[in-house]
Amino acid sequence: TLGLAVAALRSGDAAAKDSRGLGCTAMAVDGRASVDGSAFAGMNADCAACDPRVAWVPGGDHERGARRPIYAYSGTAPRYMGYGRGAFYEPKMPRDADVENGGRREHLEAKRIPHTGSIPEAPKTFGYWEGALPMMNEVGLTMGESSCAARLMNYPLGKAPVGGDPRFGRPATEALIDLANLMQIAMERCETARCGVETMGNLSDEYGFYPMVGEWSLGMEPDGK
Repeated sequence: TLGLAVAALRSGDAAAKDSRGLGCTAMAVDGRASVDGSAFAGMNADCAACDPRVAWVPGGDHERGARRPIYAYSGTAPRYMGYGRGAFYEPKMPRDADVENGGRREHLEAKRIPHTGSIPEAPKTFGYWEGALPMMNEVGLTMGESSCAARLMNYPLGKAPVGGDPRFGRPATEALIDLANLMQIAMERCETARCGVETMGNLSDEYGFYPMVGEWSLGMEPDGK
């Protein structure tokens, strides 16, 4: 397992010397290849400007009819600022603070990441750790993502050019969910890699998927799958 990890890192380092090789790299180890039968997945993030801080996003029980916000992913710091995703991401200033101190509150509000839409919330969600992207939830489901070629070039909701897609000369297609949100929702709702794949696929079909420069994700769970 260690040898595989080292080989993957060396390969990524060599590729990075060529600008065409820059991109996130996923690594997966099947349970049959590890000493104790556990499977795991991981990744490196080839993003010099991304926010690498590790944060805990708590899970919980949700009322019937609750909505799960979808927000525009921002890799740079702060990758998210707002409420509902744990204390780490909350603005360090009370919500009811006045507008004194040189407009500091307006500055903080301006940096809050906007929600672009919402989907029905699950009755119960798991907590998970995330860095630039989600990593592992409380039941042991892990994920990694990798850069890859893609022909899907949808636009985020509300961001499509009015006159159509200039790259293809036809009407532009919009979508609600990107890879970061898909990975987060899978972490919140799933205990197995199969559940994660099915959940992300179903959400993409229902609400539309737009790419983060052509990224894809993989998932692993402790029982070797």
